[in-house]
Amino acid sequence: MATKRFWYLYNNKLAVVEDGHNRTVGDTTTTYDSITEADKVLRINTIALAQAFDATLTYSSELPIQFHEALLAKVIAMGYQDPRNFNAPQAQYFIGEYEKSKREAKKYARRNNQTGGVITPQDF
Repeated sequence: MATKRFWYLYNNKLAVVEDGHNRTVGDTTTTYDSITEADKVLRINTIALAQAFDATLTYSSELPIQFHEALLAKVIAMGYQDPRNFNAPQAQYFIGEYEKSKREAKKYARRNNQTGGVITPQDF
C-alpha cells in the first residue's frame, strides 16, 4: 500500500509530511510524520505572481517587512532630491540609510527565510 503524503504552507514555507502512526510529542498527538525516504528527490514546479505594487500596498502584503525600511528611506531621499525640496545633505543621509537597509534586506533574501531544518508536528 502506498504511503499517503500531504503538503501544507506555513509562514511561506512548504512542508511535506506522510501518514504515520499516532504519536505524542509533549501535549500534542499527531498522525503525521516526516517523510521516511530522505534520499528521494522532490521536484516542485510552481507559478506565482506577486501582488501589483501600488498605493494600497499594506504591511500585510507580499513585500517582506525587512524591505519596508529600505523602501521608505529611498522615497524620502527622492523627496529631498526633488528640485522643489532640494536638500543635498538630507538626501545623502537617506541614500546612505537606504543602502544600509538594502544590504540587510539582501542578506535576508539570500537566507531564503530559512530558520531551521526540522519538521515539527502541526495540527490540521
